[in-house]
Amino acid sequence: DYMVPYEAVRRRMLETSIISVEIGKVLNADTSPAINSIVSAYLKDLNTALEETSKKKTIPGLRDLIVKAEAGGTVSEFVISKIKEDFSVVGVDTSEQIINLSVEDE
Repeated sequence: DYMVPYEAVRRRMLETSIISVEIGKVLNADTSPAINSIVSAYLKDLNTALEETSKKKTIPGLRDLIVKAEAGGTVSEFVISKIKEDFSVVGVDTSEQIINLSVEDE
C-alpha cells in the first residue's frame, strides 16, 4: 500500500492534467462539504492516511534483511548501524547466545 494525503493526490492530478480545474474544485475537501464528508469517512479507516503523512520510512522485510546482512558478514557493522538508525529499527537482536537452563533439586 502506498499512502498519500488526499490533498496531495488532488493537486498532483491537477498538475498533470489528469483532471480539469473544474473537477479539481469539486474535489477540494476544504470547499466541498460532500467531498469533505467522504474524506472524513475514509480517515476513520485505520488503513488510510488521507490527512497526514506517517513520516515513517520502511522497506518490506527490512528486519529480515538486516539479520541476513549481519549473519553473512558482507556488510560492515557501521552500515548496518546506520540503516537501523535511519529507519528507526529497534529490537533487532541477531546475536546468537546459548542459554543453558537447568532445574536442580536441593
